[in-house]
Amino acid sequence: MELLMTQLVYVSYILDSSARAELSAYVSNSSASVLLSQDGVYNVSTLTGLIDNSRLYVIEADALGRAQPVPSQLTPIDYPTFVELTVAHQSVIKWS
Repeated sequence: MELLMTQLVYVSYILDSSARAELSAYVSNSSASVLLSQDGVYNVSTLTGLIDNSRLYVIEADALGRAQPVPSQLTPIDYPTFVELTVAHQSVIKWS
């Protein structure tokens, strides 16, 4: 039996400072991973360092489409890998 990870937090919009702080606190108190997609990729620079980089994923096509560089310490993924991540986690929540 394959071990499932706990939660994948899906972020698809630009977080304000309050939402950023809440997300950072939530993730630091759990084993959740974070996926930045769509406009959520604009959060890369503000979340890098706040969240363990090994648990922070960025959809590369969305970052490229918005001219947002993906720092080398983060994991850029494609859409098939996004599907794999959702299957590998027990639940997926959309951060709002």
